[in-house]
Amino acid sequence: MLDTRSVCRAAATCSMFNKCAMDSLCYQYIDLTSAETKVNNSVVFAMVQRAAKNLQSLKLGIQPVALRGTRFCQSMVFAAHNPVDTSSFSWHDRRSEQEKMPCFLTRSCLLPLTLGNGAIGGLLRQLHLYNIDAMDTTTLCTALSVCRSLFDFAVVGLNVNLKQTLKSLSSFCPCLEHLFFESSGIGGDESLKSSTCFDIVNGCPLLSSLTLRGFKLNDHKVQILLKGFQHLKLIDFTSAYTLTGIFLRSLSNCGYDLRLEVLILRDCVHLREVEVDKFLSVILQGECKNLRYLDISNKDGLATAGDCFERSYNPSHVSIERVFTERPEVHLVAEFPIDKSFGDLEEAIDGQGGSNDSTPYTLSPMSLEKSFSMGSSDGSYNSDPDSGEDLQDIGCTFYEEFSDGAEYFMP
Repeated sequence: MLDTRSVCRAAATCSMFNKCAMDSLCYQYIDLTSAETKVNNSVVFAMVQRAAKNLQSLKLGIQPVALRGTRFCQSMVFAAHNPVDTSSFSWHDRRSEQEKMPCFLTRSCLLPLTLGNGAIGGLLRQLHLYNIDAMDTTTLCTALSVCRSLFDFAVVGLNVNLKQTLKSLSSFCPCLEHLFFESSGIGGDESLKSSTCFDIVNGCPLLSSLTLRGFKLNDHKVQILLKGFQHLKLIDFTSAYTLTGIFLRSLSNCGYDLRLEVLILRDCVHLREVEVDKFLSVILQGECKNLRYLDISNKDGLATAGDCFERSYNPSHVSIERVFTERPEVHLVAEFPIDKSFGDLEEAIDGQGGSNDSTPYTLSPMSLEKSFSMGSSDGSYNSDPDSGEDLQDIGCTFYEEFSDGAEYFMP
């Protein structure tokens, strides 16, 4: 029941503890994401081999400070009432933080999953990969080709192709229910095509949680995903570059009982004020009955009709206030800080009594209840990169409930 590092230390204490730590059941849930520990391929290989067919969860790489310690329960009921608060950290903060720590893993770290005709990877339920710089698309897709029982897949900061990865998931992972994919750069991956959207819809029909952060997603592709995944309860398109919000119209005319509980459209630079206002009107009419959390915040404001360079920092004021009063069960987050770089500097200063500080515009009436701890976005890793422990000669384990209805951990 100890965490990975604690069992590693216990295994090095005495021969009795070391013998206990060699049990394959100690390696069902391998979590080697600590930034304070130096982990290389041989460590991963040894632990995966010890787990053998008992392996159910594998987490590798350097997890960003802002995401470390965040407990994201994959129970959608829990997520709706205790959603992830993404307002405390920005995309750029996460990128700068994760680049401070070297990753000792290479693309071969996933090789053990494919050995023996994929006997080990075939039973894997959860795979999370964070900021493994050496990982490439071919190696990742090869590993996914044997993970036919994969239930929960997360990728953060890997330089891999979205289109090819989704094709592999659609071809080999029919049991997938939770997908979290964060790009290594904002809007840098343009590989997603409409045909790929159809492939993932047909190949992974059970998907209930979909997160695609930092990709170029137009409204047509999103509509394909929404129409195809009829079990979706959570959608997160943070920093989707070309998303305008037209797809929101289809949420009220989907033709079936919409199960969506969480919708996050934070910092989508082309998101239009008029589309947001129309969607809020739909919510006020009683549509989207299952919706419990909506984030339309944007650090640069919303785009006005037809021009993404003209920004609105006070959008849909009346509609937002009405949602608070008429649909109190919906936790609406609408934060629009005044960005003086877009102009109107003198008006902004006069309106704040001469203050030079940006003031966030928010109409959220309540603070988000946090049943998990959120990492700081302005900090660095707590320990010296060179002070990490070497796990070459000691074992480790990671215990976690992993049965139906249990809580899982997501970025």
